[in-house]
Amino acid sequence: MLLLLITFVIPLSISAQASGGQVQRKTSPTKRHNVISHSSTNRCSVIKISPINWNMVLDTDKIKLDNDREKALKLLMDLPNSSSYIEERAEIQKLLLMSPQIITEKELSGFRKVRSIQIDNYGIFSYDFFNCIFKMDRNTIYFEKITGSQRKSGHLYKKDDWSFIYLGAYHFIDTPKAKYGSERSESGTLYKLSDNMLLMVLYDSQRCELLQFAK
Repeated sequence: MLLLLITFVIPLSISAQASGGQVQRKTSPTKRHNVISHSSTNRCSVIKISPINWNMVLDTDKIKLDNDREKALKLLMDLPNSSSYIEERAEIQKLLLMSPQIITEKELSGFRKVRSIQIDNYGIFSYDFFNCIFKMDRNTIYFEKITGSQRKSGHLYKKDDWSFIYLGAYHFIDTPKAKYGSERSESGTLYKLSDNMLLMVLYDSQRCELLQFAK
């Protein structure tokens, strides 16, 4: 009788220890997982760029931004043939036909030069490169063209993995900065064409401005 009691108690004790070991092994990884997830969330919240809120975009700009590259390309190709800009038109056509690449906010600060290419019914007008900056501003990216007679400033909002929406305004060297929604308001879409080139399309009915960025 005593032998049977000992036999019963010993396995029960071993089983309890084994069960306790299992509980510890399950609990410990779960706690570590929660810590990693929490810290990862904090890191993401620091660099997260606000997605575009279409309610803050003017209705007229929503129309302009829709398929802006295709509209700019049509405006370009509808220009009358002219030997004065035939080569330049071919180069701009290539830019507008290039497939956008995935773009991140981190790489924008490396682009510090920008030039304007303006297209309207009278032809193509290109300008030299001037200085510009991209920098973080809360949960948006602030852009500014800081040299040249005509300047720009505004904010960029994430549209998708391939583009940002620009909402800003232009001003002149001797006038104060303007804000989006003012009479100098403008909007556009920023695309990455290569590691060394960005293109912003600012389409506006019968005219279009392209901003070509370089490092």
